[in-house]
Amino acid sequence: MNSFIIGIVTFWIIDRTLPHINPELLKKEKRSIERSVTMLVIGMALHNLPEGLAIGVGFALTPALGIVIAVGIAAQDVPENIATIVPLYGLTKKRMKSFIIYSNGDNRV
Repeated sequence: MNSFIIGIVTFWIIDRTLPHINPELLKKEKRSIERSVTMLVIGMALHNLPEGLAIGVGFALTPALGIVIAVGIAAQDVPENIATIVPLYGLTKKRMKSFIIYSNGDNRV
């Protein structure tokens, strides 16, 4: 229960600290928004490295464990990737460009 409350407080602080992407402010603060989106994409790419390592270690131990870990990570990656590419699309306004930028940052096999 304590970790749940700590998580809520942490995300509340992050929500109050980090800038939000607002279409009206995009015109005024484009440089700041570009930096935020860039940091988001870089952060997600770095986040994917330990996930790939976990899958590799799982397969090294037993193939069944590797499959379970891969399916679990894939299930949580779908909404995570959507949450990452939507702000990128909001910045570029081009689907393919957003996809290519995000795909190049996601180097997992």
